Amino acid sequence: MAEKKKKRAWPSDEEMQKRLDDLEKLADQAIEGEYGEQRQSITDKLDLIRDTIQKFKGKNVPYTTIAKVIEDGVGLKVSEQTLRKYCQDKLGWPKRKKKKSENEEEINISNDTQNDNREIKESESNEKANSRDNLSNKKGFA
Repeated sequence: MAEKKKKRAWPSDEEMQKRLDDLEKLADQAIEGEYGEQRQSITDKLDLIRDTIQKFKGKNVPYTTIAKVIEDGVGLKVSEQTLRKYCQDKLGWPKRKKKKSENEEEINISNDTQNDNREIKESESNEKANSRDNLSNKKGFA
């Protein structure tokens, strides 16, 4: 036989009224961020040392080196990617300009070559037309 699930007993209205003040206090704490488990992110930790991190701005120090300094200095292990995102998004560090890949360069070279070939063909075509016009004029055809 299947067991019947027990119905959950709800508190009585009187009991809820008695605890209403406690509920209000807890609600205020939750709104203020003082209730429950406070979960911290890596961003919160980096915010604590942002002034020190800011010293590296514009000094061409690799993110891997900065991450190692942070780990050795305060024991906070942070990945290069996370640190880069933090510095660029939160501290306003500039992003590197993308380099063209070899494939993009090959495409551009190919396009340039095609354009050069078109110009040569157009030039040859114009020269032939001009020489025909010159021959016509010499023979007296107008």
